[in-house]
Amino acid sequence: MQHEHKDLILYLCKLKNFAEIYNIKIKMKKRSKQKRSKKNDTGLKKLAKITSQSLSSVYAGYKKNQKLKKLENARIEKISQKKNLSS
Repeated sequence: MQHEHKDLILYLCKLKNFAEIYNIKIKMKKRSKQKRSKKNDTGLKKLAKITSQSLSSVYAGYKKNQKLKKLENARIEKISQKKNLSS
């Protein structure tokens, strides 16, 4: 491995075209990455995952809407107080 690495470095040093060096480096990076096999979720696990994601999404939307309603009510209350003070 060490010997191959030195040979590759010498080869890269001899190249005059930087585009070729860049392409070779990209190929080396692509080659060195290992792909992990992704296990497919099946049956009950998959259903539970989808359900929990859906429920958490719905709950997040609900909490967001509650917060927006609270801010809107506070804004309306301030406006009505200003109207009462100016009247």
